[in-house]
Amino acid sequence: MTWTYSTALTAAKDKVRLYLQDTDTTEQLLADEEITFLLAEKANNILQTAALGAEIIARKFAREATITVGDTRVEWSRRAELYWALAQDLRTRTVAVAPFVGGISKDTKQTYEDDTDRVQPLFTKDQFVVTGAKVDENLEAS
Repeated sequence: MTWTYSTALTAAKDKVRLYLQDTDTTEQLLADEEITFLLAEKANNILQTAALGAEIIARKFAREATITVGDTRVEWSRRAELYWALAQDLRTRTVAVAPFVGGISKDTKQTYEDDTDRVQPLFTKDQFVVTGAKVDENLEAS
């Protein structure tokens, strides 16, 4: 297995490494081949690949024991928690949300209303209007 990183960030693999902070040659977290495989799994989506990579690294650290030597204590589980949080953060960045704005065009609105196969809304503007009902003009709005 090989491990390479270039700060030029021209390769997708290097961008994934940057998100994962797997940029230290003395502490290699994922091999090039593993990142290449994950990129293929996630259709070369950098953020989704990095999120999956963070989950894999978190699992790796989660199975390690906490070590105490003298006054020095290494808590691998804490590193696992940080990588789980990173995975969650990266996943939220991959969600593409675009609001739908309807009714801007009268023609489009009418097309939607005329579409019999379209799921009808639960409420409408005129749902409480009763045809032929008389309105008492003496009632005050509260």
